[in-house]
Amino acid sequence: MPNYPFFNEITLDRHSEVALYIQLSNNLARLIKRGILKPGFKLPGTRTIASHLAVNRNTVVAALSELEAEGWIYSRNRSGWYINKDLPVVTPRSVNGDLGMACCYPEMTGFALYEPALPELEYQQSPRAPLAFDDGSSDPRLAPLQEYAREYASVLQSPRLGRLLEQVSPLGDRRLREIYTPLLNQYRGLNVQPNQMILTRGATQAIFLLSHTLLKPGDTVVVGESSYEIANQAFRKAGARLLRLPVDEKGLDTDALSQRLERQAIRLVYVPSHHYWPTTVALSPERRVQLLELARQYHFAILEDDYDYDYHYQHKPLLPIASADCEGYVIYIGSYSKKLFPAARAGFILAPDDLIQRLMQVRQLIGDPGDPIQERAIARLIELGTMRRYGKKALHAYRQRRDHLCKLLQEELNFAVDFQVPEGGMAVWARFNPQFPLPEIAARCREKGLLISDGKVYNPPGTDWNACRLGFAALNTDEISRAFQILRSSMLEMQASKPRIFVQNP
Repeated sequence: MPNYPFFNEITLDRHSEVALYIQLSNNLARLIKRGILKPGFKLPGTRTIASHLAVNRNTVVAALSELEAEGWIYSRNRSGWYINKDLPVVTPRSVNGDLGMACCYPEMTGFALYEPALPELEYQQSPRAPLAFDDGSSDPRLAPLQEYAREYASVLQSPRLGRLLEQVSPLGDRRLREIYTPLLNQYRGLNVQPNQMILTRGATQAIFLLSHTLLKPGDTVVVGESSYEIANQAFRKAGARLLRLPVDEKGLDTDALSQRLERQAIRLVYVPSHHYWPTTVALSPERRVQLLELARQYHFAILEDDYDYDYHYQHKPLLPIASADCEGYVIYIGSYSKKLFPAARAGFILAPDDLIQRLMQVRQLIGDPGDPIQERAIARLIELGTMRRYGKKALHAYRQRRDHLCKLLQEELNFAVDFQVPEGGMAVWARFNPQFPLPEIAARCREKGLLISDGKVYNPPGTDWNACRLGFAALNTDEISRAFQILRSSMLEMQASKPRIFVQNP
């Protein structure tokens, strides 16, 4: 049997809760990102892989199918599986320790750190309505509210409460960090330690803290042509200039980024790696690799916002960019709020040790010790398995709601609305025929009790996409039907009031 050295770098844990085929696909993806498996390389046959790794051939087939769906590999009829030729060439790097595991999270950033600047914050209040196709919020009715209340009360009644409140750390509750970091390592391919995590009041605070730790006036921050406006505001408040680059079906255009880097310095690239805001696309594997290679070459920071990693309905989520970073270029942030309820502001930052120390200083300056009682209650919910059980329940419900809304859009509004069924997340990106202006649609819907965006917040400067996000997660299927009928009737009224409108598919 031929000898393939890369088999020695694959580690499978048969006692792990993670399915073997997912472990295998993660291992192979990591080898591709490290440049050990190069573009165009033909993988051994499934029986050969199964024999070398002592697993069932069906496990290998499932793992390769996942890699193909993610774009890492492709198949040729009767020829086998090949590494995608579109992936950038990556120079293999030596890794200390177990070669089958993720590289150790670095102690130092690969870029210089600035002293923080702290500006004022702008406050925005969300409007209310009986029904809303919002930006993509979770449904509190699916959260473990009673269990959360019980554990929160238990923390308050604990005889050790005084000690918990006396030992508040700017990093956040140590118990939660010690419980959560192994889960991130297991399920997201990371290799981070508890002291490399700082707990935040949601992803929004994480972006704010990082903006005023990493940036100084005049720095350039790369965002998508349409990008998360709260993040944009945080970057601007820190004095940065935004450089908007195109986003297509594969995510941020890294070729365009490469061209700009040849003629100007860039400090930070902000990229939601799953379900890009607002269009819901995921950054493709080849662009993840290229983005990290560009960071290594030009020494800029990558702020990877993985705010809804847990909500993926088709194939498993791609591994974070941070899982392939051994040199300190990627800062990884996430949120736990969507697994609880929007008001439970719970998020985290993963970063090298030196940046964590700077973040702790900034947090102390703004006088925010976090919420140790809530953080300890969440830790208990994780330990008891409550969050996992309710997470599965919510994932099933959100998939049904997505499918219900998409079916209605396809069957009853396909003459005026163009969309793609999102693979994950909590909203559908809907582009309306220009003959149905969203501001007018929004006004008519509001009169009938439905809140829908007028689309302006999603427009790149100087353009009008006439598009918005239709959040489905916070509404059950009956509520989605009622909200949709309001939307549909409003559009039909517009069509009737303007006989000149003759629409085709946008």
